[in-house]
Amino acid sequence: MKIIIFDVLRKGFDIYKNNFKLLFKVSFIYTIIQFIQSLLSLKVWNNTLLMSFIHLILVCIILYFGSRLYISIIIIVRELIKNQAALFRIVFNESSKYFWRYIGNIILFALPIVVLLLILLFIQRSNLFFLYKYSLIILFLLAIGILISITYFVSLSVVLDLNLNNRIRYCVKLIKGNALRVFIIIFLSNILILYFPSHLINSVKLGWISSPYATLMKSTIGSLIGLIVLPFSISVGVVLYNELIRLKIIRQE
Repeated sequence: MKIIIFDVLRKGFDIYKNNFKLLFKVSFIYTIIQFIQSLLSLKVWNNTLLMSFIHLILVCIILYFGSRLYISIIIIVRELIKNQAALFRIVFNESSKYFWRYIGNIILFALPIVVLLLILLFIQRSNLFFLYKYSLIILFLLAIGILISITYFVSLSVVLDLNLNNRIRYCVKLIKGNALRVFIIIFLSNILILYFPSHLINSVKLGWISSPYATLMKSTIGSLIGLIVLPFSISVGVVLYNELIRLKIIRQE
């Protein structure tokens, strides 16, 4: 059986719309933390060893709490789908037990994706014969798309199915037969409306503003986009994960 792309997006939007206030509150705190991280990235700090050390400590603290807030949104959506109450304090405390495994899985898959992207960049700039060059580009894009889909679900499974033994194998089987549809949903709900606008904003040159403040302005706009879009993206992801599990159970029957 195949998942229906529109149904997954609609269900995700319904959860987002019906629970907007709760999701917005958590997303707002997450956005504030991301904004503070942007402030720390500005090159206006004194480059002494002490200041560099303090800066590193602050970045680590912000990444820690930012990741836990992101996980908290996943937990909230999970509970909302089950029609259960989700209190932020309880959910945030629960997020701590998923943190290290979640980060570990992100790092595990981020490395091969970065390697593939670097190889893809090298191929794009090479002087290979036209047919070979674009055939390789298509193959690498497919490989990256598959890896992104698996990474996405492995990360979600840490929160949604904590006790899985072989997480990677489980997620590969989960998206089997729906890989293209899964990637389209991830692309529409994450890359297109969340990451692409931020990338587009960062590519704009603001020559009339000094560099640090231009970066700050771009980060602010990107954070505002994330504030609104992030809860929707996560809602769609959790709905998609549950839908794939439902189809897996139907196939087994």
